Amino acid sequence: MRVGIYNRWLPTLGGGERYSLSIAEHLSRQHAVTVISHQPADRKLLADLFDLDLSAIRFNTVPDQPACDLGYITTGYDLFINASQGDIVPAHAPSDLLVVYFPMRIQLDVASRLRRSIGLVINRYMTLSIRERVIARYFKEWNLRLNSIPKKPDFREDLDTYNSIWAISEFSRKWINIYWNRTSVVVYPPVAIHRFAPRVKRNQIISVGRFFAGSHNKKHHVMIEAFKEMVDVGLTGWELHLVGQVARGIEHEQYLEQVRASCAGYPIVVHTNVGFNKLADMYGESVIYWHASGYGEDEDSEPIKLEHFGISTVEAMASGCVPIVIGSGGQTEIVQHGESGFLWRMTRDLKDYSWQVITDPRLRVRLMENAVQRSQSFSRATFEKRLDDLLVTDSAHT
Repeated sequence: MRVGIYNRWLPTLGGGERYSLSIAEHLSRQHAVTVISHQPADRKLLADLFDLDLSAIRFNTVPDQPACDLGYITTGYDLFINASQGDIVPAHAPSDLLVVYFPMRIQLDVASRLRRSIGLVINRYMTLSIRERVIARYFKEWNLRLNSIPKKPDFREDLDTYNSIWAISEFSRKWINIYWNRTSVVVYPPVAIHRFAPRVKRNQIISVGRFFAGSHNKKHHVMIEAFKEMVDVGLTGWELHLVGQVARGIEHEQYLEQVRASCAGYPIVVHTNVGFNKLADMYGESVIYWHASGYGEDEDSEPIKLEHFGISTVEAMASGCVPIVIGSGGQTEIVQHGESGFLWRMTRDLKDYSWQVITDPRLRVRLMENAVQRSQSFSRATFEKRLDDLLVTDSAHT
């Protein structure tokens, strides 16, 4: 079977890209798989970062265009998988699958319509040379977003070209139903839990997430301030470690510098672009895992700003960390409150739960053991079986 997998966002090296390539890796064991994007892919970088075997996969680079003009890339395959966030490419393969990390609104609100209009004006009137010299060079993620702006505000016709829709969590599945009035099935992202294990623990808290600017960032400043407040009232001998890739672009580098500056004078360490083995060691040595993405956001009005799943949370749990994570979005599907970790809404609760784990060794051990057990539900083996079961079902209906 010939399989084409499209993802515009490969250069961002995020969770959606890990998900896309995990599908590609599994299917490449028995099928001819091509991954399609708009910039040349660094196979070794992707393989090392995501701990995947990409040797059997062909990477194809195509000219960048709005999603509605990319229908031609779906031909020539028996199965086309669109795993690109926000790009509803009209699909023409015999079997077509749409992976949704989080759905876009079909009916845009006023602010979204304004952003779309500005983007379309830039695309139409800014010369290609200026785009390449300024935006593409210094604001690479913005450039990707400009390129992904749909020409058509209503994409329901293109959406109907897909045989099935996969959501990465119940949280995303809920909003697919609300926004699109479409059914979908949940396929949780795979986590290489076999590569993580508890090590000799140190008195440290870890948080893992990309350093990037924007309202959907990982809320590093929230965690920094919470930890500083704990130190100010007597916490000693503990460190906070913030780990993540740095998004490309001046605005993201400036965000990272702001994070570093806010850590000054406290036992807080920032680690950027660490390799897989180093990350696994840091997880294994940590006692607590913090996650704050989505803090302060209104779930009803802007659910896209919440964490849609939480791969790093599962990795931490497999490493024997006690997860103390935001009680919203996909995190609530991973952590069982009081059993395999804690869910918090207010920063005072983040600090209170952390104090409990720090000061109560018996509680800590129980939560660690339960966290490791819970992480098994999101293994690669579980993901691959789910993949095979659904693809067999989908092919039987096409």
